[in-house]
Amino acid sequence: MSAASTTIAALVRLLGPGSSEEAQEAAAGVLHFMAFYHPQSQAGIAAAGAAPALVRLLRPGSSPGVHLAAAWALFNLAAKHAHNKIIIAAAGAIPAMLRLLGPGSSEGVQAVAARVLFILADDDADNQFEIATADGAVQALSRLATSHESSEDARVAAAAVLQTCLAGMQHFMGDHGVDGDEYGDEY
Repeated sequence: MSAASTTIAALVRLLGPGSSEEAQEAAAGVLHFMAFYHPQSQAGIAAAGAAPALVRLLRPGSSPGVHLAAAWALFNLAAKHAHNKIIIAAAGAIPAMLRLLGPGSSEGVQAVAARVLFILADDDADNQFEIATADGAVQALSRLATSHESSEDARVAAAAVLQTCLAGMQHFMGDHGVDGDEYGDEY
């Protein structure tokens, strides 16, 4: 096992429930920077089981710092890596990120959650569909995109998710012979 693989495995273990929130936040932060500054490590980080461990850190009750570090790590694991996007979505990241868009999360966490949703939706029809059809997703993203209380970063990211998912749904409907006009003026 290489030194990098050993380090990644140790960091993923620190994401587990036996670690303090401080250790979890620090480990997620290191994985975030590894994936960002060394994109060649993305596959190894995902293969070590980081995605499900990071998604578990997004649970209600974790600190905002843990939420932020885990969300950034997931963002960088998914960036320009189609296979990791599949792994991250399968680990439950989409419902977890949608939960983080709620009013109980800080502006920073909401902005990063919207960015993660965008990166998961970008060029991925399955993720676009999951986001667009998730209960309350369009409302949460619309609220974030139009709220003057949201940061500009959060508004832009939420709008980008909505635009990407809408374009994906229109493409899906066209591919399946569904004419939007048959739904009347509602849509």
